[in-house]
Amino acid sequence: DRPAACAHGRADGRLALTDALARGGAETEVGAHGEGVCALHTAAAAPSLVISGSWDRTVRTWDCKAGPRAPAAELKVGRPVACMDVQWPSVAVGVAGSAAIAVFDLRRPGPPVHTLD
Repeated sequence: DRPAACAHGRADGRLALTDALARGGAETEVGAHGEGVCALHTAAAAPSLVISGSWDRTVRTWDCKAGPRAPAAELKVGRPVACMDVQWPSVAVGVAGSAAIAVFDLRRPGPPVHTLD
C-alpha cells in the first residue's frame, strides 16, 4: 500500500524498504539473509510481499506489512542464487555453477515443482 516504498538488498544480507516520500528517505529494515542479497522481486498479485534470493542458498519471502521479523517462507535451493524471476505464485531460480533452472511454488515451500535443464 506504499507505492513510494523501494525495496533493496545489500551485500551484507540485509533487506530494507526506503520511503521515497519521507524526508531523508526513511528506511525500515525488513529482515536479513546470512549472506548477500543478489536478487529481489515483488509480485502485483501479492503486493505486501518481497521475494529475495541470496548467496546463502535461500529464496525468502517477506511480508512487509508485518514489519521486521523472520521471513514468511524460505526455500532452500542448494547453491548460491545467481538469478531469479517471479510470476506469482512461481519463482524460477538459477543457481551458481549450474545451467538448470528450478521452479518453486511460493505458496508451498518445498522441493522444486519443475526443473529445466
